[in-house]
Amino acid sequence: MAALIKNIHLLIIALAAYNVYTLWSEKSGEMDGLQQQIDSANASLVGKRKNKKEIQSFFKDINEAKDRIERVALEIEKTQQQLPSEINDGELIQFISKKAEELNIRDINITPDATDDNKGFFSIRKYTLKAKGTYVQFLILFENISDYKRILNIGAVTFNRNNLIQRSRFQIIDGEIQILAYKYNVGYKEDRGIDKIDQELGANKKPTGGARKSKGGGDE
Repeated sequence: MAALIKNIHLLIIALAAYNVYTLWSEKSGEMDGLQQQIDSANASLVGKRKNKKEIQSFFKDINEAKDRIERVALEIEKTQQQLPSEINDGELIQFISKKAEELNIRDINITPDATDDNKGFFSIRKYTLKAKGTYVQFLILFENISDYKRILNIGAVTFNRNNLIQRSRFQIIDGEIQILAYKYNVGYKEDRGIDKIDQELGANKKPTGGARKSKGGGDE
């Protein structure tokens, strides 16, 4: 008993050391668990930051694309306005008739179609020219039509041999020529398609808003 009392300080030291070791083991386990949570949170945060940058880059590309669409649409509208807003049938028919008469083309008859061909930002009005003349006369007429102050084009062309007695060494032919005139549609506006893009991206904007809310809660 005396020996036990004599060495009791060693027992106390051993018991204290055991308790310290047990406590350290518990705290060490808790620290490892906390470290794992921190590592997991950091990995999640890195992923969210990467996702955020990708989303920001995506919407930046979309905005740049919309700017390009707008520029192209404005160029189309600018080109559109180089055409007349109205076509003067009388003036155009008189011009073509005069050019044909100057070339001694005969039996001239020019009639416009009842309706215009709508092509979106512009319309085409078609005129049918029926007349008699030589092949060379018609070729020169095609060239002279380009003198008109507005854009004209030659569409379908049909030539048929004339069965009347020929008094000239040049063959007289019956010609049927389609002449095209153009005007822009005043009420037309080029569709940008930007509203549709915004609508389709609406579903993507909602998750983005959720990410910003998480950020406010301490994700970053």
